Amino acid sequence: MNESLEARLLKLQIDLPRGLSERALARGRMASKTQGRQLQRRSLRVALALVAVSLIAAANLPAAYFFPRYANALANAPLVGAVSAPVLRAAGLTNAELTPADSSSVSNGHTLHLTAAYADSFRTVLVVEIDGQPLQLDRKQPPPQGLTVAAFQLTDQFGHRYRDQRTSPFSPIEVDPLVGLAASAGARLTLHVTALDYYDLGTYTTTHGDWTLRATVFQVPGRVLPLPASGSIGNTHYTVTYLSVSASLLYVHVAVTGDAPRLLQELPNLDPRTADATTLRIRGEQQANLIRAYYRTVLMAPDGTEAPERSGNFGGDAIDETFVLTGPGTYHLTIGSLATGIYDAAITV
Repeated sequence: MNESLEARLLKLQIDLPRGLSERALARGRMASKTQGRQLQRRSLRVALALVAVSLIAAANLPAAYFFPRYANALANAPLVGAVSAPVLRAAGLTNAELTPADSSSVSNGHTLHLTAAYADSFRTVLVVEIDGQPLQLDRKQPPPQGLTVAAFQLTDQFGHRYRDQRTSPFSPIEVDPLVGLAASAGARLTLHVTALDYYDLGTYTTTHGDWTLRATVFQVPGRVLPLPASGSIGNTHYTVTYLSVSASLLYVHVAVTGDAPRLLQELPNLDPRTADATTLRIRGEQQANLIRAYYRTVLMAPDGTEAPERSGNFGGDAIDETFVLTGPGTYHLTIGSLATGIYDAAITV
């Protein structure tokens, strides 16, 4: 009788190796344990990674606050748009040199908006608008009119306080250069304004309030220029000992020796309370003549016009001047007058 293949296969007796089923069950239990351990190890690695990230973040928070360059390297966030301010030229700045900022504060009905900052080895500048109007206007035609910052305190993340050195109440807020780690690692500045002045027709009224503004700024290095040759006017000698450009400002220091410092020193010291008017007038004229003859300083731009003088301090054995540059080229620093002689120093910027 023919049986089907299926029936014959069902009747086959197959002897399994001894212990095969036990080994298979044991291998299954081992695989289950191995997968469990792998899952546990994977979960442990994830947990440790989360802990490490948390520790790194916790460690980086104070570092990022006190050292903004470090924070900047971590975040690398893009900057906001440039500030549009036509009066920046008076401050010796351009939009490209500013660090954009965006910090506002409202108090006593007025809104202050910190829009940009700048820092170099000579100064730190903050551009602030009041009630949407540019604060930083150097008004050429008196009398000035408008709101200005009257009283403020500026500190960095290390608690250092910076002194006001504005050239005009309508200029951007300008203070001492950054110091210490704030200069090398970046500064987180806090501007606390406590009073505003409103100027109108030569008089002003004060409004008190409490405004707090913040900005992060990095100090940019100045560019030191080659020094020109020394020169003389008669027996008065001039040596340019320092020339540096930061943004659009030229900083000049000239050492003065010889007759001019000696003659100024020999002028009599008069007490205005006791000296008569004629004596005071003669002494004043003598001093003015010496200054015009030996200390009057002008910077001629490449196009033949006078570069604007931003600040100056002269007399005795030194001349310190700051000029606003009009562009690249060769400038001429002239000291003296046509009557007594002129020292001319060529400066290439």
